[in-house]
Amino acid sequence: MSANNMITINKKTFVVREADVETGYGHVLGKGRNLEEAVEIAENAMKNEEVEYGIHFVNK
Repeated sequence: MSANNMITINKKTFVVREADVETGYGHVLGKGRNLEEAVEIAENAMKNEEVEYGIHFVNK
């Protein structure tokens, strides 16, 4: 079974989000105080569940 999901990190707000690739629906995993902390949140999420499309960075 395919996970069909990805994690995004907003490089301006450091919000880490997991979302379905096709629908865009998802949820916030956490918010870092800086980019390094946001990456740690994303890495921990990937340890606990399958993430098919990896981590993507956005500038919104």
